[in-house]
Amino acid sequence: MTNVLGLGNVLMGDDGFGPAVVGAFENAYAVGPDVLVVDVGTPGLDLTPWLADVDRVIIVDTVKSELPPGALEAAVSLAVEAIAALLERFGERPTRRGRPVAAPPWWGGVRDVA
Repeated sequence: MTNVLGLGNVLMGDDGFGPAVVGAFENAYAVGPDVLVVDVGTPGLDLTPWLADVDRVIIVDTVKSELPPGALEAAVSLAVEAIAALLERFGERPTRRGRPVAAPPWWGGVRDVA
């Protein structure tokens, strides 16, 4: 079993990158029953159950950096393809749905939060 987890707060601009990526991945790829793709939000200690009793975990999240707000928007498609490549390496066979890879509509770009 493999869990693909998107971490982040969708109300805080770039911090919503993890949920945006897993949403875009689910839109672009179909996965088998041994892969669970989930937007877990900002779980804190509630992340622990997602790490138990699985073979692998792919976590998509952001880190503090010097990049300007909005720099991650272009990286959504790269991250989606990286998830697909990791799943293939793990022996899973994600199937392309034929839809374009794009951030979900709720991730309306990035707002500079002061």
